[in-house]
Amino acid sequence: MDSYQVGDRRPLASRSWKISERIARWLARRGATPNAISIAGMFCGIAAGIMFFETSRVSHPWIFWLGGAVLVQLRLLANLYDGMVAVLRQVASPVGELFNEIPDRVSDAATLIGFGYAAGSHLLLGFVATIFAIFLAYLRAEGKVAGAHQEFWLRWIQSHVRDSSDFGMRLIRP
Repeated sequence: MDSYQVGDRRPLASRSWKISERIARWLARRGATPNAISIAGMFCGIAAGIMFFETSRVSHPWIFWLGGAVLVQLRLLANLYDGMVAVLRQVASPVGELFNEIPDRVSDAATLIGFGYAAGSHLLLGFVATIFAIFLAYLRAEGKVAGAHQEFWLRWIQSHVRDSSDFGMRLIRP
């Protein structure tokens, strides 16, 4: 069997930032595994969803909005570093791709459903957003399996959704 080759990777400017490279090398030298980084990111995404959910149940929701926003950013950093560490340690594998995708989908679902329960939101919107996020990831995976070239021309959507979420969290008042 031929050795596993890393497939198309979404082009991210943040991968070439000096600080990102330095942190990825530091993690790789310390023996951090890409799968463990992915799981840590998933826990951040789940915790973010819980924080957003709690905004509708407390008297001072700004603490939970802020905590959720920080956790979303940590989840995105884990999503960046899991791949960088896999490449640096040369441990990319098909199982690693599952560890990259499944925690991402769990994080997406937890965070978006948490948004649906959040103060000033509507539950249905969180579930609809979750369905679309999972469907689009499934569609991308099916295209890859079918041999379609991975197009990343919509890569800006993820950062705009994240930034819009952060901005929206600052605007919403109970």
